[in-house]
Amino acid sequence: MTGGTVLVADDEAGIRRILTRILENDGFQVICAEDGQECVDLFRARSDEFVLVILDLTMPRLGGEEVFRELRSISSDLPVILSSGYDEEESTAILQSDGFTRFLRKPYDASTLLEVVYLSLDRPR
Repeated sequence: MTGGTVLVADDEAGIRRILTRILENDGFQVICAEDGQECVDLFRARSDEFVLVILDLTMPRLGGEEVFRELRSISSDLPVILSSGYDEEESTAILQSDGFTRFLRKPYDASTLLEVVYLSLDRPR
């Protein structure tokens, strides 16, 4: 049984590879976007496929804040995990009123990632 499809948006190839491996090993399918615009385009085209989005806040072409707002305009209840190397308070202050699901501070390990994923999906692990 699959955990569903997760859209991972991060401009760092290494992070995309690691997230893909961790999530696939736990039963999820993963689709990756290299930048904010690609994330929005993929989500618009396939929004009904995704159970969760993991979104880096600092990306080229379209920043995480703009991407988040676009995703919310398409699907107001989709779980979105914001990820950044910056402090959570600093990274999420602007987005607090928009209802992101969780914050994941870089760097993180596989256990922390999966804990946040399952909390965001409101599922037992």
